[in-house]
Amino acid sequence: MKILYDYQIMLEQKYGGISRCFCELMARYKKMYSDKVGIIAIGSQNYYLEKVMGYKALNFSQWWYEPGVKEKFVKINQIIISRLCKKGYVDILHSTWYDSYLLDINNCKQIITIHDMIQEKVPEYKADRKLIKIKRQLMEKADKIVTVSVHTKKDILEIYPEIPDNKIAVVYNGGCIQKIPKKCSFKLPEKYILYVGARGNYKNFDNFIKAVKIIMQRYEDLSLVCVGGGTFTGRERNMLGDIRYRTMQINADDKDLAYLYRHAVEFVFPSKYEGFGIPVVEAFSCYCPVVLSNASCFPEIAKGAALYFDPDDAEDMAEKMERVIIDKTLRRQLIKKGYSRSKLFTWERNARRMHQIYHSTANIK
Repeated sequence: MKILYDYQIMLEQKYGGISRCFCELMARYKKMYSDKVGIIAIGSQNYYLEKVMGYKALNFSQWWYEPGVKEKFVKINQIIISRLCKKGYVDILHSTWYDSYLLDINNCKQIITIHDMIQEKVPEYKADRKLIKIKRQLMEKADKIVTVSVHTKKDILEIYPEIPDNKIAVVYNGGCIQKIPKKCSFKLPEKYILYVGARGNYKNFDNFIKAVKIIMQRYEDLSLVCVGGGTFTGRERNMLGDIRYRTMQINADDKDLAYLYRHAVEFVFPSKYEGFGIPVVEAFSCYCPVVLSNASCFPEIAKGAALYFDPDDAEDMAEKMERVIIDKTLRRQLIKKGYSRSKLFTWERNARRMHQIYHSTANIK
């Protein structure tokens, strides 16, 4: 069988969770199965496509953002993919995002992965109405819809009850980190709370900072480390107030991130909505106790391996964070349960499940 992935997310992201998910899947799938797996992503400079897949990125950094350059590469990729499908060289086309060009392709089976329904479900998110419309059309056209959690599948069926339940398959992401380095590129504080990812709107960073300030005022030897999300804005620095002198923002690669999880006092994920939440699994696999919002997919993914708080209640968040600091028995239990839970979310499992879906969708045994 011939499986082709398209360019979309690889041209959109240099780094990013979705592009990483596809690259991890493709890499494992190629190792595990004899099916032909390929990707058309001319012009991509995606970090994971090069690191995980060995797909050599072209160096367009000097002029990539010049007017019209990206659009030309998009068109080139679309033409190549359309022709390959039309000539029968593709059995399964697995799209990586939601472009309308896919609506005109009819010569192969199509699979679409829905990572979340944030645009449709989260009021604080500035929804892209055009994207929502195309996303719905692609779900209707697709031969199979893949979601990364049962929670996301339920969201789809709630919003679009006309979509058949059996058209949607749940395939959990991986995220389990196999190796933790002994060194880190950064000089870190001795005791720190860890936050990973973007910090905008539904990520609930404002409430998180309110909770962290409560804790850090009680424990003067405690710091905050934020990974990713860009440098702090002026508003965020003002919000941090006095604790900004014990707070650092860094951009870490996968090795450093594993070290950061392993040595953190706790990892806190205050987001109000996620489709899956790979950092939760990463933290679990690095023996890091996890404190989570009691919201969206988190109880499904973490189950009893995390401590939960009300994401709208900063006092409750602070109380749960403090419990992990002072209750050594609880801390040991969370670490043990989390590590065990992480073994359920590997990229090998992800690839095995996708193999079943590809073959059943293409009617190949």
